[in-house]
Amino acid sequence: GKNSRNYSWDTDYESLNNALKKDGYELTEKSVRKVLPDEIPVAQTENRLVDILNKYRFSTALGHYNQAIASHGRGEWAAANAQLRTFVEDFFDQIHSKIQAGNGSTSHHRRGELAKAWFFQADYNEYCNNGTGFIEGFFKRLHPEGSHPGLSEEADSTFRLHLILVVIHYYAERFDKTFHN
Repeated sequence: GKNSRNYSWDTDYESLNNALKKDGYELTEKSVRKVLPDEIPVAQTENRLVDILNKYRFSTALGHYNQAIASHGRGEWAAANAQLRTFVEDFFDQIHSKIQAGNGSTSHHRRGELAKAWFFQADYNEYCNNGTGFIEGFFKRLHPEGSHPGLSEEADSTFRLHLILVVIHYYAERFDKTFHN
């Protein structure tokens, strides 16, 4: 059997490997290999997103994001996925509140009101109110129904994390450029 020292190394190795995957790299037998194209600057995107979340005091959203990153690092894929979805919902709810887009009673209704206001852009098919818009599809992808045997939970969770970084960073930048107190 393994002694406790080896177990600790295995746990540390797994955490390091998960943290590297978050940043777009993976450990191989001999080196660290890039798994994302250079066009997706994960660390810079994340830093800028966190800056915007802090600037507008989106502390609840940031808390969910940080919990998702911690869960992902520990290999707790279901917990990471749940926190990521909650992060995205709270992020859009906070924007809804800041721009006073309406009084929708659910996160779903509030996203519809963001579309009716000005935040989601119809000419980019960002929100179509019929389930076919980008944001509607994005939410479907973040919350698929049922189990998915044969799919890697790790790969799926890492994909969601990268997808959310790219998408939410884009909308955070839009908000930052257009919102004025």
